[in-house]
Amino acid sequence: MFVDTGYLVVVVALLQAVIASAILILLPLAFRRHSNERRAAVPLCVAFYFLLIGFAFLFVEIAFIHRFSLFLGHPVAAIAVTLAGFLLSAGLGSGTSKRVATRWPQSAIIFAVAAIVSLGAIYAMALPPLFDHLMGLRLSAKIGVAISLLAPLGFFMGLPFPLGLGRVSECAPGLVPWAWGINGCASVVAAVMASLLAMHVGFASVLALALGLYTATPLLLSLGRPTV
Repeated sequence: MFVDTGYLVVVVALLQAVIASAILILLPLAFRRHSNERRAAVPLCVAFYFLLIGFAFLFVEIAFIHRFSLFLGHPVAAIAVTLAGFLLSAGLGSGTSKRVATRWPQSAIIFAVAAIVSLGAIYAMALPPLFDHLMGLRLSAKIGVAISLLAPLGFFMGLPFPLGLGRVSECAPGLVPWAWGINGCASVVAAVMASLLAMHVGFASVLALALGLYTATPLLLSLGRPTV
């Protein structure tokens, strides 16, 4: 039976990423268990929160890279423009997270997630006809359009991580480095998993899955009230 070599490479890379991430996430708990600190049950809700936002962020990025590669006409340009657009705007969103948390202390994460899901759903429906209409533009104009479209979504995608860290730092400051590590591991696994999922269900389904993951995150963090 013929098996595509590229597919096998993706599967092996995913297995390696999952195994390495599991070790890096679980190993700190062993040291924590033997420490002299006051301990509580492992805050699974907090762990899953940072896993989900790591997966969701990368799933959205990769889905939009595919969508914009059709619009910009070249995968390399789509990768550069999409990553730059998301990272810059997400950085701006993260920079405003303290003000958002101050203004809406109890609902900041819900507000951010609602904006992400709403914009993601709108883009999923509106981008194909919009790109068909704008396909005749020059590449420089297309890049400007792409950045303008990505900026609002990226801005709100930059909020859940620092808002979640702020919540954890208030309840369990000792878990903040662990939360950082979980999110980083999730991002590595998600980058490979998204490509594998897209081969089977398509990029539109990957985007829908990402929005579903974002939707679950406020509940997870509200249930996780860790103490150290």
